[in-house]
Amino acid sequence: MSTRLMRFTLGAANPVAVSRGAYDQPPPAPVFDMHYELEMGVVLRGRMKRFLGDAAAERGPGEAWLCGMWETHGFDILEAPCEVVVIVIWPPLLASQRFPQVPALSLLAPFTLPARQRLGKAPALAAEILQLGQRIAETAAGTGAARAIRLQLQVVELLVLLWESLVGAETVTGAAGPEVFHRSHPH
Repeated sequence: MSTRLMRFTLGAANPVAVSRGAYDQPPPAPVFDMHYELEMGVVLRGRMKRFLGDAAAERGPGEAWLCGMWETHGFDILEAPCEVVVIVIWPPLLASQRFPQVPALSLLAPFTLPARQRLGKAPALAAEILQLGQRIAETAAGTGAARAIRLQLQVVELLVLLWESLVGAETVTGAAGPEVFHRSHPH
């Protein structure tokens, strides 16, 4: 297994990068990479197998995945054609988000859960996750002065949905919140 170290140029002015991947056939072997930024993705069509640590799970349309900072992760295509939207996020963007209406909400929390929980499924939300994934891909491909803001809002919307399904109010207290990130990454 070979792991590719990825480098992105994300920061305060450009905190989110989105790419759309299309695979007409499986790669000869699973593909692995690792990077500082957080990664979230949604399968738009086809099926893939996602690897994270010692966990692996199949993903189909409307199913998401989450990878934390410096975690080796990878994929293999199970059913082609396969199309995905991959979102790479500058961690301080999520660490600085506060929602007084839901004080327990931490957008970093889903990324800090054990790998097997992050690869969990939310079948009841598949249609909504698929729709959000498609909107994010369309926004990323578009232009306009507000494109970056719309993209950030859509990413936050998807993360809130995933937080509700993966973490919920009970589990979030055990996950690392923004205060942990700020202590370990001072400005």
